[in-house]
Order: sequence, then structure tokens, then C-alpha cells
Amino acid sequence: MTIADYYKQGLASLISFDTTDWFGDHFLMLDDNTADSPGSWSWCGETCTRHRVQITSDVAQSVYVTAYTWEKRSYPTECQKKNKVHSIYKENDTTVYTFKEGARQMNAIEFDEGETINFILEWDWARESVSPDWSVTAWGKLGEVTVTHEQGIESASLPYISKNGSTEES
Repeated sequence: MTIADYYKQGLASLISFDTTDWFGDHFLMLDDNTADSPGSWSWCGETCTRHRVQITSDVAQSVYVTAYTWEKRSYPTECQKKNKVHSIYKENDTTVYTFKEGARQMNAIEFDEGETINFILEWDWARESVSPDWSVTAWGKLGEVTVTHEQGIESASLPYISKNGSTEES
């Protein structure tokens, strides 16, 4: 493929970090039916659900934060304009990161030792074909990071299937 064809055909190039030796944590919510927490951003509004999570780093480091949702990856062109978007926002920042499906990673965020930063998420569950399941992950190279829900909601757990086929809770 020529570089001209690559630019013509490609929408984006993504490179994943190898987090094998990194410190990470996540918060997972399955079947989000939190009706008492409506969204407030203009593109999402009352049909959306708002959550706040806190991420803490035990050392000064860059932390990579990503929001995830699971849904059908494409819609007919005539429906795309009707789709609202999910959002993740670092409190007191100037940028709200939005996405329709899959995942949205924020730019690296600098944490001081022991610092906790709040993140606001709004999820649009009003669309058909959208699973009301979501998660937030945080990764740092130098030390522990933790992700907790502001309301003390416990993170869901999924069974982990090992390479030999045995199942255990993650």
C-alpha cells in the first residue's frame, strides 16, 4: 500500500502500549441502570447516565486513563446523526473526550504522589444495540494506581478464563 492510499483509506492509526510490567486498575459496571444520575452535557442530556470515578496514584507518574463501552461498531449512515455520544472528562480540565463506540483513551495525565483526580463519565444508553456495560482503566509505569466509584459502588468482576480453560474470578 502506498502512503497516499494509506492516508486516503485510513481514519486513524492506533498504537497500544505493552502494559505487561505496568501497574493498573479498573472499574467495571455491568447493566448500568442508574436512573437517578442523569447526564448534563448538551450532547447527552437527561437520557444519559452520569458517573464520577476517582483515580489515585501512589507515586508521581504519567497515568493513562481509558473509558470503554461495548456496542455494535457501525450504524447505517442515516442513523449516525441520531446517535449521541459517551464522554469522559477530567474535572477542571478544558477538554471533554467523546466517542460513540469502543474505547476512548485520554492524553497522559500527570499525577503527584498520593494525588486523587476525579473523572466524570456520561453514557448514552438510549440507543438500540447499546449494551449498558462500561469500564474505566488506569495504567502507570512507576507505581500503583486505583480506580474507585464516587458513590462507593463496587466494581463488577468477570470470570477469567486461563489458557488451559479453567475459570476463576478476576
